[in-house]
Amino acid sequence: MARVGSVADIDRIVLVGGGARFFQPGIRARFPDHPIEVAESGIFANVRGFQIAGERLAGTGGAP
Repeated sequence: MARVGSVADIDRIVLVGGGARFFQPGIRARFPDHPIEVAESGIFANVRGFQIAGERLAGTGGAP
């Protein structure tokens, strides 16, 4: 299992979900030297991920 041992181990921060833009300023302040990506349509990013995982588990293939 992968683990983060220190801030130096973090290459990139990806924010998803409806609150991503709300948390972005605080995370940017804490990690000023790290690239931060905010998913487009963040409010739907989590549900889209669950849909893809569910379709794959169900064997329907799902989206790429």
